[in-house]
Amino acid sequence: MLSKTKVAVSIHMSFTEMKRRSVTFLLMLALPLIFFVAMYYTSETATIPISINRLNTKLMVEDRLFTSLFMAALGIGATAAFGAMTSVINAQKRDQRLLLCGFTALELTLSRIILLTSIMCIATLIFTGVTIVLFSVQDLFEVIGGMFLVGFLGIAFGNFLGTVTSRELEASLGIIAVVGIEIAMGIRSAAVEKYLPWHFPLEIIKIGAFAESMFAGKEIILALLYGIGLFLVGFLIWRIRVAPKWVKS
Repeated sequence: MLSKTKVAVSIHMSFTEMKRRSVTFLLMLALPLIFFVAMYYTSETATIPISINRLNTKLMVEDRLFTSLFMAALGIGATAAFGAMTSVINAQKRDQRLLLCGFTALELTLSRIILLTSIMCIATLIFTGVTIVLFSVQDLFEVIGGMFLVGFLGIAFGNFLGTVTSRELEASLGIIAVVGIEIAMGIRSAAVEKYLPWHFPLEIIKIGAFAESMFAGKEIILALLYGIGLFLVGFLIWRIRVAPKWVKS
């Protein structure tokens, strides 16, 4: 049975450990904003064509707005992925001890998701404040929702990589590779992009920012399903690799 007290204790332990790495915590909050500001002041104000999957025609949008939103979103996704990945890998021995003390795998996983999601919510709110000041978008709530889902998918992807490998280097290279492919494919709206973790949240952001009178309901559902699927696969792998045999039984 799920214990709220054990979940709260695990969250507190994870947060205490994260405070020891305060630079990591601050970077998770600051990097998306840094990416956004850097692209905003280096991109051109000319209009460029972009594609939205559900539209048959291309939309002409301001290069500076699109590139800034795109890179800021990937900044949120990448930092969330790195945070989740390092959290999983660095906590393996601690998690084994907690499992032996009566905690369940579900309680430990939920505590990690809740803590990282809370941090990503703060990062999204900070970014939203900057967006309101600098830009006017078609649907601000869809843009905010898309940014949050980018972080949610980042946590799911980082959690998955952290369970697949116990080495930070390999997992980090996996995140860097996917972000690089997303940048290369996403800006050009290549067909293969729809298989990448952040495709659907980025579509939500594009719809919210540029598509008038269009609701991204389908993309929201698909993004949630993608994230939940990654969490489930990662949870199963984590139980096999981390939990001792007598705990799994």
